[in-house]
Amino acid sequence: FFTYAGPPVGVPSHDEIDFEFLGKNTHAVEITSWRNGEKSDSVVIPLKYDASAEFHDYAFEWTPTAIRWYIDNHMVHETPAGVPMPENASRIYVSLWSGSAIEDSWMGHFVYTKPVTAEVVWVKYTPIKEVP
Repeated sequence: FFTYAGPPVGVPSHDEIDFEFLGKNTHAVEITSWRNGEKSDSVVIPLKYDASAEFHDYAFEWTPTAIRWYIDNHMVHETPAGVPMPENASRIYVSLWSGSAIEDSWMGHFVYTKPVTAEVVWVKYTPIKEVP
């Protein structure tokens, strides 16, 4: 799942915040942020479980100065100081990529052997309270 702002949704620059599970390794998640079409921060977080086998809570907190990613209420990464933050209001997307030859090295080669699904139990958005 990810947030997105960019030309297809009427925003001139491309900003994203990503939680990406790659089929080639279901024991890790890649987290990334983008600002103005440039990747700003990216790291692969090893998991102590198979993400395809059970439900877990995944979240991020986006402030003007940092993005913090959480798994099961534990912070697993915070953008380092000085990393450019996404600036545009964004939409939240939940998607399942089937991949292409260009993405094989990143995601692993995808072959349809049976119907592919992703199950999401809930999604919640909580705006950060403004500090007076």
